[in-house]
Amino acid sequence: MNDKPRVGRPKKTSADDLQALLDEVDSQSTRELGPLLNVDHTTILRNLKAMGNVQIGIRWISHKLTERQKCDRMNTDQCICFCTPI
Repeated sequence: MNDKPRVGRPKKTSADDLQALLDEVDSQSTRELGPLLNVDHTTILRNLKAMGNVQIGIRWISHKLTERQKCDRMNTDQCICFCTPI
């Protein structure tokens, strides 16, 4: 007994395929990326967020902070806390 092919079955989008498209042009919208991978734009959005990417302006960039950026944020926060009168 064999299963029949299903219509409308969710397609799996490879993070590598999506990253390759972003490496080419990082200013593509999710609606532009969707047809290139044959999936809905909401699937692209979910995958981008799962990969740790955020949209800043018209570009998708990684939201991972370097150690230096983390230290800079901590220093700024401490300065704000100590310099702000209560």
